[in-house]
Amino acid sequence: MAKRVVLAMLALCACQSKDRQPTPQPAPEVRTVPREMHQLQPEVVLPKALDFAVLEQGAEPRTQLRYVPPTKPTSYFVETSLRSRRLAAGTTQWSELSPELKVKTGVEIQPSSGPFTGRPLPGEALTKNDDAAAYLAGWNALGERRFALDRDDRGQFRSVHFADDPTNARSKVEREELVQRFLASTVPVPEQPVGRGAKWRVTWALFHAPAVVKQTATYTLEDITPQGWVVGVELQRIGDAQTLLTAPTPTDANLELIALVRKYAGRLTVRKDELLPTGSLTVTSTLHVRMHQKRAPDLEEIAEDAGTVTFTTGS
Repeated sequence: MAKRVVLAMLALCACQSKDRQPTPQPAPEVRTVPREMHQLQPEVVLPKALDFAVLEQGAEPRTQLRYVPPTKPTSYFVETSLRSRRLAAGTTQWSELSPELKVKTGVEIQPSSGPFTGRPLPGEALTKNDDAAAYLAGWNALGERRFALDRDDRGQFRSVHFADDPTNARSKVEREELVQRFLASTVPVPEQPVGRGAKWRVTWALFHAPAVVKQTATYTLEDITPQGWVVGVELQRIGDAQTLLTAPTPTDANLELIALVRKYAGRLTVRKDELLPTGSLTVTSTLHVRMHQKRAPDLEEIAEDAGTVTFTTGS
């Protein structure tokens, strides 16, 4: 949602400022991935693990939860269904809920004793919606570039790089896209033994385009099976006020994030020999942005999304 709103505001700003430009420029295409976005905050290596705290160890008997290497090729799919509404600049009423946006993305993973190796599968729109292309733009920009994603035996993220760019020198945007999706769906586990009812909290700083956010996820162990675990998930991403774009831009304006709040909640089934879980999470998101223009009034917009994210696997 965030990138869609940012691009929409750029387009609106471009239209309003055309009377003072010698040659009017077309509004940015919503399909375009905003690679020109310029972060003004000091450069920080992201993602960054901030905290891992066990809140409750759970009932006896307790066991040490650990992941093991995969044994077979597996495809993982994520189906996202959302409806949106907006409170735009110059209005006092929310827009009507948008038609359902339903998209599907996926990855194909090969078995490996080291980092997971795989390739993205093309995202597809499952319903007719004008926002589908913008929503999928970041994912489809990956193409089918092969990558290696490393995690430890507790499921904690270590690194990701592309086969054609081992140092990620020219793949910053693509790397961030993979990382933010992985951290929203993976379930890291504690170092010490835990039992049913155990609860732990994991905190990361990461880039969730177009902003730097803090992710806090609380996991509750509901069941232990021979294949893995059933885990309740409450995850939120908070983006505090920050500058997203600064002049000179195509519209000669500054774009400021007022707040970003994104929440996931639900239950996931984890197999210890697979990269991603299965299950479904509800998702809600609120984004508030302000456009500062040099020769025109500021523009503000608040956008809300609500829906579900469903994780499945296939061979």
